[in-house]
Amino acid sequence: MHALHTLLILLFTTATSSFKSFPGLDLFFHRPRPSTLSPPSSSSSSSSTPLTSLHLSNTGGSGNPTNITNKLQLITRRTFTFVLAPALLLSTFLELYSRINVFSPLSLQMSSENKVVRWVAGLRNPAGLKGLDGYDGGDMEVVFHGAGGPDGYTEKLMERLGKDGIGKSKNSYFYDWSSYSTNLFKAAFNGQAVGRHVGDEIWKGIKGDKAVNVHVVGISVGAFAADAAITRIRKLIDQEGLEGGKVNLQLTLLDPFTQRGVFGVGWGIKNFGKNADYAQQYLNTDDPVPSTNEPCNNCAVFDVTNYGKRDKEIFGHDYPLHHYTQFVDNVGIVKEEERGEMGVVVDVQ
Repeated sequence: MHALHTLLILLFTTATSSFKSFPGLDLFFHRPRPSTLSPPSSSSSSSSTPLTSLHLSNTGGSGNPTNITNKLQLITRRTFTFVLAPALLLSTFLELYSRINVFSPLSLQMSSENKVVRWVAGLRNPAGLKGLDGYDGGDMEVVFHGAGGPDGYTEKLMERLGKDGIGKSKNSYFYDWSSYSTNLFKAAFNGQAVGRHVGDEIWKGIKGDKAVNVHVVGISVGAFAADAAITRIRKLIDQEGLEGGKVNLQLTLLDPFTQRGVFGVGWGIKNFGKNADYAQQYLNTDDPVPSTNEPCNNCAVFDVTNYGKRDKEIFGHDYPLHHYTQFVDNVGIVKEEERGEMGVVVDVQ
């Protein structure tokens, strides 16, 4: 699935960028007339050499500028008609397809399903919880998995958070959105819809608190859900206020996928973390999954590619999650004096 996604993204991004910069494409839209360079006038200096040899004629000969221009136009039209136009149309269709759920009442569907589950001692409650029922305020953390859904790595993370995170099991939540994460084209937009819904649920619990820490973790494409939850809470704080209280919003992204839809290349790089009090990103730069190997502008970035204890048997895209679970001392709220600098990449050795 990763290989297919890589191939499709490369095809569409190449096609759309080619459409914008294809040499000679302007000939298809604006047919230029051949230029004519006339010899210098008799008033020119006698030392100047007449340029009669550069005079361009519009008549006769198979190599004259008119014929060359016509051939270029023909080639450009065929390239546009049979290569660029189909690629652009297909890319546009897939972009619209990726946005379909944005216009449907996804949040209403979500609120009617038991998708949020609480982890206690590392075990997922099979009965689940509706929304964030049971959360009545206080420090809390929510984790959003990646495209493939929950796995052994996410379970180990939840065990670690239950022991050392700010939720201490009681308020450590794992959000299973696998019904919406597996479609590669829709996952980013779906994730944002899911995140907004969870942000609303969190707000219900924290808006009466005087001081609370909220830690949201996004794994791979789950970064879109995590960032959207943070953004939603920030918007509600600005709209409704906290009556003198304070909410500290921390965003942790583990090898985040940053492309939204087909045309949104680098969307996450520019936007993830904008609305968090502190955002941190753990990444490696040597895995084959596209749009996961670059630092985000609004995050403190920790590059674990060359970490000395790295297990090379672990698939590259999974390693930042494994590293965060196993080797990061503080998986809770990072104190202000211990925070990394936004936009700066730290090479973790």
